Amino acid sequence: MSITALCGVAILCVCATVAVRAIKPDFAVFVGVAAAIVLLGAAVSAVAPLVGFVYEIAQESAFSVYMATILKALGISVLAQVVSDICRDCGEGAVAARVEFCAKCAILLLGLPVIKSLMEMSKEILSS
Repeated sequence: MSITALCGVAILCVCATVAVRAIKPDFAVFVGVAAAIVLLGAAVSAVAPLVGFVYEIAQESAFSVYMATILKALGISVLAQVVSDICRDCGEGAVAARVEFCAKCAILLLGLPVIKSLMEMSKEILSS
């Protein structure tokens, strides 16, 4: 799906959300969440070949561990951003902030093995 199609779907979803909000405000949140899930699914399916290409290149190099970590961190950040935006749309700013904080902690934990290996490499270089 092209970016213009995604933008068109997003505009239609916003129009549907506004129309539903005028009729039944309680259901507008559900329409917005459904729209976010559909757009996220479309974006993930569009990015899947790119991730596969990057993973293929990483397997051929010595940086496969680092590339896998970067892709996982990217996935965590995108998912957390979408969830926190949904929480903010529902009026739950505190929950959105906690989701973002948890995502930051998860990314930090994900990066610890990379930091450890970099420290070991620098220790080897300095001791040589």
